[in-house]
Amino acid sequence: MVHNVERSDVCLEIGCHEGLTTNMISNRASFVAGVDTAPEVVRIAAARHPHLAFRQLDGLDVGATAALSPSGTFTRICIDISGKAPLELICQMVAAQRSAFPAASLIVKNEQLFDALSALQQTQSPQSGAAAAAGGGVLDSCRSSNSGSSDDTAAQTEAEAAGPLTPSPSATAAAAALAGRVAELMGPELLPECELFRHQYRPPRTRQLRPRDGRPAAPAAAAADEEPSVAAAASGDTLPEPPPTAGAATAATSPAVEHAACTGAL
Repeated sequence: MVHNVERSDVCLEIGCHEGLTTNMISNRASFVAGVDTAPEVVRIAAARHPHLAFRQLDGLDVGATAALSPSGTFTRICIDISGKAPLELICQMVAAQRSAFPAASLIVKNEQLFDALSALQQTQSPQSGAAAAAGGGVLDSCRSSNSGSSDDTAAQTEAEAAGPLTPSPSATAAAAALAGRVAELMGPELLPECELFRHQYRPPRTRQLRPRDGRPAAPAAAAADEEPSVAAAASGDTLPEPPPTAGAATAATSPAVEHAACTGAL
């Protein structure tokens, strides 16, 4: 979100939370104000960053937010409402900001919108959409419905993970419904701009589970590490007998020989 901000920008962050991102934006923009509906986080943000303007406001109250700007408007608006705010709310927020500040550039960080836009692209171009939207929630459901449990997915090899995704009929229907919903909420005027929002969002990445040495262990090798005799028996090989030690030889000596050795009879 921050790397899209320019030095000349007058910014508004909707969903400032405790002010971390707002403070980062202030290092790049000429002005930034942060708003949030939760009073406790606004108090924390104001205490941590007293040099910035934080207010308990709803981002839909565009008249009140405009009053925070020294010029009465904004050149860039960052929308980060919880990251998982409902699709209806995020679409309403985007439409309100676009209507009130038509010249402003919007930066939207929202998982629900990202999933919906990925689903929309998938329905328009199934192959390219599935490849481009890998990692979205809709495609996660496709992956789980076709691959079984999350443990099975984590155990995939790199070749399997890189293979094409084939959504199940139920996942395809869910993607189509979600795509239709976002198209309806955004409308034909805002929908083209949403393609930028999809690229702005960076979904969290998951890493596949691997053994500590970085290589998947073969079952026979794993058995050999734990029980060598079991692995050898399974392969038909026999293990050589270990050489006798001095302790073992002494233990095998009879009591009579031991007594003779002690008395010097030998």
